[in-house]
Amino acid sequence: MVFEIKWTERSVISYGKNIEYLRTRWSEKVVEKFENGVKRRLQALESHPYLGRPRSQNSIHIRRTIINKRILLIYQVKPNKRRIDLLVFWNTYLNPKKLKLK
Repeated sequence: MVFEIKWTERSVISYGKNIEYLRTRWSEKVVEKFENGVKRRLQALESHPYLGRPRSQNSIHIRRTIINKRILLIYQVKPNKRRIDLLVFWNTYLNPKKLKLK
């Protein structure tokens, strides 16, 4: 069973900010590695939506998965719609208390 991947506005913005950060601090090779990591992870999630860890016991449909050692993807599984909403690409350098999900 394949799930549709939906990019939210926030996920598009946070993805772009992470790309921009990698370009200014690292190299195009690192950017390419990040982009390929995202692509591979999204392909895996399409057929295995519960691959990531639940964010908490109370919200099993909101999950997180590692893109690389510094960036997590937070996403929501909507099983009735067979869809995964990408919520945010979170840089682990940021304070986790500031992560607010709607």
